[in-house]
Amino acid sequence: MADYIRRDIVLKIINTVNDTGGFAGYADYCVLFDEIDTMPAADVQPIRRGKWIIDKDFYTCSRCNHQYLIDKILSMTIYPSGGMPYYCPCCGADMREPETTKG
Repeated sequence: MADYIRRDIVLKIINTVNDTGGFAGYADYCVLFDEIDTMPAADVQPIRRGKWIIDKDFYTCSRCNHQYLIDKILSMTIYPSGGMPYYCPCCGADMREPETTKG
C-alpha cells in the first residue's frame, strides 16, 4: 500500500527551507528529500465506493451484494439522500457520488 503524507506539512517543510535564504540547489534538495522521506505516513484508508442497485423489492449493494428490503430501508432514519443511507450497513461502502477534484 502506498504511503500518504499531509500536504500542509510538506508545504511547511518547503517554506522552512526557502525561508533560510532561498534554495541553494542540491544541498536544499537533499534537506527537503530527507525531511519528506522521514515524515510519518498519514493515517488514511482507501475509500470503498459502491452504488445501490434497485431491483423491485430490494436495494442491493454493488460491493458486497447484500440485499435490503425497500420497506426496511425507507423505514430507517430519514436520510437526505432520498431515503437511502450514504454507507452500506453491511460492508461500509460509501454510496455517495465521489467529489470532483480541484482543477
